[in-house]
Amino acid sequence: MTTSLYSPSYVATNFIPLVIAKIRNATEVLYANGARNFLYIGVTPLGCSPSLLSTFLLGAKDSNGCLTDINTLSYNHGLSLLNLVNQLRLNYTDVTFSFLDYYAAYTQVIGNSSSYGFSNTLQACCGAGPLFPYRYNPLLFCNALSTTTLDTLCANPNTFINWDGIHFTHKFNSVIFHLTVNAGSYLNPPNAFSTCMPSM
Repeated sequence: MTTSLYSPSYVATNFIPLVIAKIRNATEVLYANGARNFLYIGVTPLGCSPSLLSTFLLGAKDSNGCLTDINTLSYNHGLSLLNLVNQLRLNYTDVTFSFLDYYAAYTQVIGNSSSYGFSNTLQACCGAGPLFPYRYNPLLFCNALSTTTLDTLCANPNTFINWDGIHFTHKFNSVIFHLTVNAGSYLNPPNAFSTCMPSM
C-alpha cells in the first residue's frame, strides 16, 4: 500500500525515528524544568480506523479486517517508544517513566470484541451512514444533525468501537481504561497507577 506522498517503508525509516527523537527532546526539556513523572502512550492500531480503512479500501487486511501496513507502522512506533522509555530509565534514575501499550490493549479488545460487548469493530457509529464504506466520509462528518432516522447515527453506540471514524466511543474508552489503568495490564511497569487509586 502506498499513498501519493509516503510509503510505509519511508514512514518507518524516516518519520518514526524523527517522532521518537522529538519525544526524547521534549522529555529532556521537561526534566530540566523539574518534571519527574512521565507517561508515554503508544498509538492504537491505526489501520483499524474507519477514516484510513475507507481511504485505502484495497489495502491488505489482517484477521481483524485492519490495514496490515499501517498497523505494522503503529506496532513499530510502539516498540521504538518502549525502547526510548527503557533508555530514559537508565539515564534518569530519579524519574518514574511509565509506558501504556495502547496497541496491545486495542488488539486484545478487537480480537475478543464480543466478550467486551462490541458487535461493530470497524465502522463509525456517527457520520456518513451505511451507504459509505465503514460508515465514514470526511465530507459527511458526525455533527448535531446526525440522527438515527437518517441512519447517520447508529442506534447503540455501546456496540461500536469507533464513534466518528477518528475518535472512539465512550464504551471503548471505558474498556481500555479498565484494562490498563485499573487492572494494570498493558502497562510497564504494571503498578504505574497504584498510587493514584483510592485505598480500599
